[in-house]
Amino acid sequence: MSKCSDMTLALACWNNAGVPTQVFVHNEYRISSTGARTLHATRFTDANGVPVTVAPADVKPGACSGAAATVETI
Repeated sequence: MSKCSDMTLALACWNNAGVPTQVFVHNEYRISSTGARTLHATRFTDANGVPVTVAPADVKPGACSGAAATVETI
């Protein structure tokens, strides 16, 4: 069995039953027996790092539209 060669983290927007929800996409890559870098697993988490189950077709790359550009502290 090959070992994890690296992981990537990306921001995505999940269409959660019509509610745009920000999620993180974690991709794990491994090196195959031929030396090629291959995608081994993908998982999704919410902003708190809690795993969520999504249909990949319901996830689009990048921030959800309408997300605040800045956060104001009151």
